[in-house]
Amino acid sequence: MQPSKAVRIVIVGGSVGGLAAAHEMRAVGVEAAVYERSAGRMEARGAGVVMQPEVEALFARLHMSVRAVSVELWERQQLHLHGRATRYEAPQLMTAWDTLYRALREPLAGVCYRLDSALRQVRVEGSVVTAGFADGYTTQGHFLVGADGIGSATRRLLGGAARPSYAGYVAWRGLEPEAALPGDLLELLTGRFTFFGSDGMQMLCYLVPGPEGELTEGSRRVNWVWYMNVPEPRPAEAAREPVREAVHGFPATRRNAAGYGGGTRRDGGRIASTAVRGARTALRRLHAARLRPSAPPDGRRPRGLDR
Repeated sequence: MQPSKAVRIVIVGGSVGGLAAAHEMRAVGVEAAVYERSAGRMEARGAGVVMQPEVEALFARLHMSVRAVSVELWERQQLHLHGRATRYEAPQLMTAWDTLYRALREPLAGVCYRLDSALRQVRVEGSVVTAGFADGYTTQGHFLVGADGIGSATRRLLGGAARPSYAGYVAWRGLEPEAALPGDLLELLTGRFTFFGSDGMQMLCYLVPGPEGELTEGSRRVNWVWYMNVPEPRPAEAAREPVREAVHGFPATRRNAAGYGGGTRRDGGRIASTAVRGARTALRRLHAARLRPSAPPDGRRPRGLDR
């Protein structure tokens, strides 16, 4: 038996998690209202997303096609600086945060979705929960869902003493227009989930839809992520020396990496740019060597930070 239409849920966090929660609640007849702390548009955020079974299941329930928001890959490849690429068949769908956000947001056009709503208070009285926001606005519901991310105000206000613990690595990530890549490099990356790594670092990249969800060749984007193991307590500053070591084999980037200071957002962006140039250099070397696909001798996937 479905719940009464009078049941109302307050969802704190308007990113894809909050939107997914709203869809799930509406599917069982619950009224949902979403409150997002950001003041501006959400569409231009995030980067690549590996399509997961849970998202595919949600799309199926919404009668939406995941292929309409994804780039299809058919292989994974592990690149090596001095040797052939290791490749194996691994069909997979890749999307992007902004594409996924729009796909989930548009069907909720008639649902309360309030921006500039930073949660400041949660009060529970009987079967009613009251949420208070920084601008003085309050709302009530029968349930409250905290979908407000790693720095969750919901978790903090409900008395959770837990604090995020450092996982031992930092990551830089970004998106680059497919059309900006040289043809030979694009040929190497197209249709493949690509990895390149060495001790203490790993880079990966794959194609995702374009900024407006485009799936046609030439209009998509390349999503890249660079992971690096660095110690606490100041990961950005601690990354300086490992960065120099990581790019040492890339002559085109060695000069750019030298002298970088850590700890500022601008330096993080510069290091990320260096990572991309370094990856390109490695990829070009590999492609110039006329790489040929070869299956792993034991049939297992290369080890790495991928899912």
